[in-house]
Parts: sequence; structure tokens; C-alpha cells
Amino acid sequence: MTSAAVVPVQAALPPEMRHSTEYIDSLNKDISDAIVLLEQALKDDYDEALELTKMKIQENHWDYEYTMDSFYNPGNPYRDTNFQAIIAAYATIVRNGTRNRGMISDVPFLKVTFEEKNAPGGTDKYGEVHFEVMNAMDLFEYYGYSDDVSAVKTEYADRLQVINEATEEINLAQTMFIETPESVASEETDYTKYLQMMPKNLKAYNRNRYDIVVTALSLLGQVPYEWGGKPSHGGYDNTWWTFRDSGNQKGLDCSGFVQWVFMTLGYPEDVTGKVYYTGAIRDNLEKISYEELQPGDIGLKNEPEGGTNHTGIYLGNGLWIHCSSSGKTVVCNSGCFRYYRRAPIPEQFDTKITQGNAELLHLSGGAGGDYTEQDVMELAQLMEHEAGGEPYNGRIAVGEVVMNRVLDDEFPDTVHDVIFQTNYWNGKVVKQFENSQNIVNITPRAETLSAARQILEGKLRVFNNINVLYFRNSMRTSGVPASTPYNWGKLPWFTFIGHHAFYLGD
Repeated sequence: MTSAAVVPVQAALPPEMRHSTEYIDSLNKDISDAIVLLEQALKDDYDEALELTKMKIQENHWDYEYTMDSFYNPGNPYRDTNFQAIIAAYATIVRNGTRNRGMISDVPFLKVTFEEKNAPGGTDKYGEVHFEVMNAMDLFEYYGYSDDVSAVKTEYADRLQVINEATEEINLAQTMFIETPESVASEETDYTKYLQMMPKNLKAYNRNRYDIVVTALSLLGQVPYEWGGKPSHGGYDNTWWTFRDSGNQKGLDCSGFVQWVFMTLGYPEDVTGKVYYTGAIRDNLEKISYEELQPGDIGLKNEPEGGTNHTGIYLGNGLWIHCSSSGKTVVCNSGCFRYYRRAPIPEQFDTKITQGNAELLHLSGGAGGDYTEQDVMELAQLMEHEAGGEPYNGRIAVGEVVMNRVLDDEFPDTVHDVIFQTNYWNGKVVKQFENSQNIVNITPRAETLSAARQILEGKLRVFNNINVLYFRNSMRTSGVPASTPYNWGKLPWFTFIGHHAFYLGD
């Protein structure tokens, strides 16, 4: 690791220097370098934990589905980590000596342990996975500073203070474990394939069951799995794939997916309220046998109360549609369901609840217009240029501002023209996006390209407010933290993400 990558702040830096543009720029560069190395170390540890879990399953003959659910369900194990503290601690350690314990890539940040338990509903056993993440004080101990941490405590505290003053909260939960429609795509998310595998006469036999199945299929690969994720409304939610403040990527869990299907089809609350979690499905719906099972019915992984459960919707022909933690999205496969329930589904065609054409749900994502591949690339390049070091939501927000400008009469009508727009100010040519001519040299990350495409399709938004037209790094330009509700001249402050403050048009 180079000195630039360990945040080389002085232990007694004068406060007036801490707010200078030059110092903030230098510090942000140091932090960005450190984050790249830290992020890779954390990903490596997570991958090792995943491989260890699979090995333990084989060694102990544990139930694969239950064990892997236990691994994936909690989501990102690093979401509560104080990354500023980790960076400040490591910078301090490097300055004072790593004592032959290696660099940051050698640090075991993630510890995984297993507790053997009985799988509900059977005699099999599974491994319940527990994660433990190293914090800043653990890092000092790892490098041999547990006995004399007080000797470096002052330096560490000063480094942390400087980082906190110059930056908003560093949240690697929004730069790691990012799921996109492309990254979760698989054979099990092929809408056309499974649409053709449903019973051929289902639409004529019972339109309501047909609509349930087709609506469920419409979400294949279209939403990330989120433990505890529930729908706020039926239809496509264009804030899926963004991140919550908790660090979780917003999506649906298995029962949230089932509830979404019935909400989207307009079923009343006395039905949707009975399927909002697996316990409610188990207790409130009609119990049926395997022989009675029909497309549109609901499956459960276990019958007894307690333990990890799972639920999905029966397609027919032995296939199930479900939001899978291991698949990381809605998938269709043979499933693992042993118990069955039936929601109150109208049996007659003339009493169908659905409105509109369910087959087209998977294509609808909002008011996205026509776009070209050049639009995708240039928007992704700008998002990286303006917010490459920001959280994932920050990159989405920059793209959303561009699209809001395209739709606004005060700005050009195309993505290209908005990005490269210039104005005259005090006799000088001023670019709307500083140094935008340099974006041609940027290679966007895969998740940024995916986000740009979804933004252009109208499927991805953070604000859902077309009046958010401006943003800036207010600390750099005015010495005001982005989180401070401070208007930019006549432009009202709207919110902040990372280092950027966002403003409404006047």
C-alpha cells in the first residue's frame, strides 16, 4: 500500500487547513484509494466465508437450502461497520508499524461460525451461520497494539476527526454486494421460457389462476432479494435496486413477493394481509394436499412454527416461482416446498380481479422513453465522473438529475446535450458539468452501466421528484457539509447523498 492510500493526515493539523479545497481534495483522494483496498479485502473475506459454508455443508451432511438461507438472509454482514474508523485505525497502524502482520489484504475482517440445528419439518440438520465483523479496536489488537493502544489513541482520534469533518459517512454497503438485473440473470429468470411451461389450458380453465402465475413470472430477475423486504404498493417499484439507510438493497423477500403478486392484481386487503409473512400464510390460508395443488397456489418450506421458512407460488408442472435468497432475485425452479396453502381465488372467469395485461408487467417500469446505447454509455460515464467515489445511490441520483433535465423545458432535450451543455456567465463559457469533456476516457463499472440503462428506461429512481435539477459538493465549494439544509442561492436544498447536496429548481 502506498502512503497515499492510508490517509496521511498530520496528527495536529490546524483546523483552518482542514477546510481548504486543496486539503479536502487530497484527503478524499487518499480515502478513495484506501476504500478500494478495503473493499477488496472485505469481498475476499466474504467469498472465503461462502466457500467455507459450502464445505461445512458437505462435511456435516447439512441441509443445503436451510444452511444457505441462514448465510444469505441477513444480507450484507458489513452494513453496520464504521468504515471511517477502520480507515483511520489502519492509517495510524501503518504510520506506527504493522509489526510484520501484513497489509490490509491480510486482515481477517470477517469471522464465520456455525451452530448445528434441526431443520424444521424433518429429521435433517442444518448449519445456522453467524457473522462477526472486525471493528477499529479489533484491528489495533490484530496488529499487536492491544496493550499500548493508548500510545496511538490520540493520533487515531485526530485522524478520525479529520475524516469525519471532511467527508460524509462512508458506507461501503452501497459499493459492495450490489445486485443488478444483469448480475442476477440466469436460466431460472427466463420469463419467456417459463411462460411457455405453464399448463397450456390454464387461461381458459381459470383466468384468475392464470393471472397470478403470469404476474408472478413477470418479476423474474426484476427485483433483488431483501430479507424482510415488503411491497409498498402493487406494480413495479422504481426504487427497487437502490439502497436503504440500513445498508440493504431495496427489494422483496419470499413472502413480500407473494404479497406483491396479490397486491398487483388488486386483491383486497383481507387477502393481501394474510400473506405478508410466512407465518401468516401458514396460519391464515386454507391447507391443501399435494394432490389438490393447482397453479397459483402457495407452497411453504416447513409446517411447524419456528425456524427458517420459505414460500413461493406454484407454476404447474412441478415448478415454483419464488424470491430466493440464494438466487438473489425471483426465480423459477423445482423449489423445496413440502406444504401447501390456497388463497381465496375466484373460480369463475367473469369474477376476475386483475386489470390490464399481466403479460406486459415485466416490461413496464415507468415513463422511460427511447434511448440509444450512446446515451447509456455517456450517462454511465458522467455518473462515474461526478459520483464515482459516492455510494451507489449517489450515482443513481446524478443520473436522475440528468433525466430530470431532459424532461425540463429549461434544459436540452437529449442526454448528450444535457451532459455537454454550456452557458455564458460573466462573459465566460461555463460547463454545466465541470470537465465533462473528460468522460470519454472513463470506463464505467458494470453496475453503473446497468443503473444508467434502468434510469433511461424509467425503472430506477432515488428521489422520484422531477424538480431535483442540481447538485454540488457543497463542502468543497462553500465549506458547508452536504447534510446541512443550506440553500444554494435561490435553489432550495432538497437532500444529500454522500458528499453531494441536491437542490430543486427555482
